Amino acid sequence: MTIEEIFTEVKNQIYNIRRKGLKPGSIVVSKEIFYDIQANMFMKKDYSYPFFPDYTQASEIRYDKLFGLPIAIINTNYENFIQVYAKG
Repeated sequence: MTIEEIFTEVKNQIYNIRRKGLKPGSIVVSKEIFYDIQANMFMKKDYSYPFFPDYTQASEIRYDKLFGLPIAIINTNYENFIQVYAKG
């Protein structure tokens, strides 16, 4: 998947959750998708949105959020796994 397709999928899932009157809580992706996101993140140093920095790191800035939501990795055989979960 291209990075634009990944962002579009995440945005669509966020909108669907909001349409139900809930708030999005977190994003879970496969490790392959996360590597694509990471590659794009470090390719453009001056490009911050939709990446949000983790200011708790003492060393160089690390990004751990996408569209303001925490992002987690899951090990799965499905390479293009992207799921946005609502707050419980």
